[in-house]
Amino acid sequence: MINGEEGVGAGDRFIADTLLAANPAITVVCAVNKADRLGRNIIPVLAAAAELKGVSDVFPISALKGDGVNELSAHLATLMPLSPYLYPPEDSTDQPEDQHLAELIRGEVLIRTRDEVPHSVEVKVLEVSERDDGLVTVEAEIWVESDSQKGILIGKNGFKIGEIGRGARRDIEAELETQVHLDLQVKVRKKWRRDVDMLDRLGID
Repeated sequence: MINGEEGVGAGDRFIADTLLAANPAITVVCAVNKADRLGRNIIPVLAAAAELKGVSDVFPISALKGDGVNELSAHLATLMPLSPYLYPPEDSTDQPEDQHLAELIRGEVLIRTRDEVPHSVEVKVLEVSERDDGLVTVEAEIWVESDSQKGILIGKNGFKIGEIGRGARRDIEAELETQVHLDLQVKVRKKWRRDVDMLDRLGID
């Protein structure tokens, strides 16, 4: 995947070379994104992408508008070998439910804080329970590594954590297809990424 506005760079050439070196027989397909914003200016980018070592096909796409995505998906499907289902066809993920819900919350944290909080945020779902009236309660902790990061996540008068909670609750309700009460707590766990036992409990290699 190449950002069409940035063009083909040294990093793209490095990735193409690495793929070719790993397996010369591999099929490499390149998607050039943001085609909708470039117009005819995308032509030299497509040409440069086609010149990358090992690239067999190039597709201009727009992830925002969906242009070209169906064509890319159809082409990738032709490259997939025939196989029986590796998982039950009704399953959409092989992640445990609590881990999947934690990722939905973590994704909302990163969206809402953008560059203010680095990727040192982790989410631990403590409990998922259903009340007698059918409302599902999700209790989760958001871990950061410093008090300043905690302050950013909570925000003035709790505004930021409120935004995060509302956005994450909508995502979780869509996933669980039911109404949800989301209880979030922000905690400081200094140097948690260096704690091997903690990483094991989170299921992080």
